Amino acid sequence: LTGSIDTNGVVTLRWNLGAVRDLLGYRVFWVNDSTHELSQRTPAPWQDTVFVDTVNIKTLTSYVYYRIAAVDTRYIHSEASPLLALRRPDIIPPEPSVFTDVFVSDTTVQLRWEPSRSHDVAVQMLERRVQNNATWKELIRLPSQEHRYTDTAVQRRTVYEYRITAIDSAGLRSQTAFTVTGRPYDTGKRTGIDGL
Repeated sequence: LTGSIDTNGVVTLRWNLGAVRDLLGYRVFWVNDSTHELSQRTPAPWQDTVFVDTVNIKTLTSYVYYRIAAVDTRYIHSEASPLLALRRPDIIPPEPSVFTDVFVSDTTVQLRWEPSRSHDVAVQMLERRVQNNATWKELIRLPSQEHRYTDTAVQRRTVYEYRITAIDSAGLRSQTAFTVTGRPYDTGKRTGIDGL
């Protein structure tokens, strides 16, 4: 048993024709979770070796499972085929990461956030811009569960804006979490006078 799913959720299953002379057809079974009981997808024995089905792809269930069994003219079922797992195409972007804290010093801006809870996040992209600047610049890409970053490439008395985006294994991007700002403060200390 082989199969595929396209981006519209159309499943195409194929298998080899059985050698039994009194073969009536096949039963196709499916389920969303491999630990659950399978349901029959064909109301009557299917008399072909290709079966087309449609599944919902707007779901958080990553896989759909199929198996078939041959049926003879006395309606005796063969042993079922091994379970075939087909991965649904990923069309759901991950949940966003959410900033929780911003700490500033005279030389750094430290950011903390709650990472995205989506299980397929591959990377988090942190971006920065000077306040009121139209252009965002990518600062760094971080692992999926990283939850803090210290920006040391900052200047005193400059207000920086930060945003973070979760990117999953299919390249889908989350909505951008709310923007936070950080302004390294000026301690008032100056270097001593030299050469007077």
